Amino acid sequence: MTFQPKQITQYQAEDLAELQGDVSETAIQYMLSLIPPFRDGDVIHDNACGSGAVFETIFISNPTSNIQIFASDINAQFVAGCASKA
Repeated sequence: MTFQPKQITQYQAEDLAELQGDVSETAIQYMLSLIPPFRDGDVIHDNACGSGAVFETIFISNPTSNIQIFASDINAQFVAGCASKA
């Protein structure tokens, strides 16, 4: 059995996105501006994917790129939420 504090609930991806607002997207866009643009064939690992804000921002900023994004998170509901968005 894994320790889990009472105040931590099993948020779904939609819940997390609503709580965060656009804070994540603003930070992600800034961080993406610091690295070269993604190219066709790039493979990205979105570790601790949460609500999918990183992969959504990448796809919005690179709509024609042939890139692959693999999402992982300790919360399986977040990964399922990302999969449904993809």
